[in-house]
Amino acid sequence: MTLKFRSFLLLPLVPLMLFAQGQPARPNFSGGWVMGDSFDDSMKTGTDSPFMRVEHQEPRLKVTISVSSKSSQKDVWSLTTDGAENLNRMNGNEVRSRTHWQGDSLVTEWETQANGRPMKHRQVWSVSKDGKHLTMNMRDGDNETIVKATRL
Repeated sequence: MTLKFRSFLLLPLVPLMLFAQGQPARPNFSGGWVMGDSFDDSMKTGTDSPFMRVEHQEPRLKVTISVSSKSSQKDVWSLTTDGAENLNRMNGNEVRSRTHWQGDSLVTEWETQANGRPMKHRQVWSVSKDGKHLTMNMRDGDNETIVKATRL
């Protein structure tokens, strides 16, 4: 095989390699996360803070949230990070969401019904450089809550 012919075969790979180099390094959110003091106090059970378990295999994301380590009550969300619509349930209501990357932050926007009224919610996840701390910026209408979590 001549050098010219080999180069011709590899030529289609050049744009893919350049595209991959231009992509930001994205965090993997997999693992257990313990919610900090900024979490909604109504979710706490004694001194046992709420926590979540994340299984992140790009583009799939499974998030299991528990109000405490002793509670059997769990909410499970199955998401994809490619911007496709995902369907989950929360408090018996259907929730339609879309999750996408914005730089190295993960953005989820969802819509549901609460007391017969449409409700929109936006959540942005970002992880610290050392990967040990997660910040979740949540916006529901005019209300904004910042939740901090520590990786187990």
